[in-house]
Amino acid sequence: MLVTPAIRELEGVLRTTPLGLRFWDPVLGRHVNDGLLVTAAALDVPSLPRIALPNRTGGLGFRTLPGLRDSELGASASAFWSSPPVHRDYLIRMTDTQERFLPLTFRATAPHSGWFTPPFENALDSLPVGSIPLFPDASRPLGPGAIAVRAELWDQIADSPAAWAFVQLRVSTQLGIAIAHGLADHHGHVLAAFPHTEPILHGRATAASTEADNLNGLTWSLEFAIFYRRLPGGRIPPDLCEILGQTRATTLDPNSIEIQRDVNDLRFGSNLHLRASSDPLGRVLIQPG
Repeated sequence: MLVTPAIRELEGVLRTTPLGLRFWDPVLGRHVNDGLLVTAAALDVPSLPRIALPNRTGGLGFRTLPGLRDSELGASASAFWSSPPVHRDYLIRMTDTQERFLPLTFRATAPHSGWFTPPFENALDSLPVGSIPLFPDASRPLGPGAIAVRAELWDQIADSPAAWAFVQLRVSTQLGIAIAHGLADHHGHVLAAFPHTEPILHGRATAASTEADNLNGLTWSLEFAIFYRRLPGGRIPPDLCEILGQTRATTLDPNSIEIQRDVNDLRFGSNLHLRASSDPLGRVLIQPG
């Protein structure tokens, strides 16, 4: 006869996560936490970074942050947030071990109830509440169905790549309007992508059958804006709030900007390049705003 022993709980440990982050992939249109290495280091103790752990909701959370470890233990969540400990500031760094996204840095204050987002000056269109934007690496391969726009941005005054310039794209199609954002890497290369057809439909469950069967034939007009001022930093990006707070740049000879398709078109949409015919290398020449 199988006897199940009685288990008596002698003690338990309650732990409160003082800081949680969620990162948004604009290409897939969902939150991601796989492959992301996210660390937090107290500004006054930068040599003791902590690594965020993924959870089942698509986010990441920190435990035992320097200066907060004792306060994380022993109190229920309601008791913890009703009388939180002294707040501390941390430097957050994000790198993608799968090389899909550009690295990010920003500051965060903990403990923070709910998902933390940096205090952006300009909210990004279509970014879900409580989310931090990810920007695709210019070399990221995209699957069939995405609309990808690439460019090389060049600071004509400094005669150097327009590193960390922020790009906003607006595409008008026969099915609706979509907005995408891109970030130039330290070489000035930028990729902005629209995820398949869902954002283009903007809430419509399906398109007319004749249009749905002829997605390859869709055409669109493209509007773009570039925001740029010289920010310090090489391969490591400046603070995300500084990036998103850049002023609009001057695009030299904007009438010469051409959209060219790659030879190998995707099944839906195209891989497009912004090029300036006035530049022998096809770079988009800009001046800081």
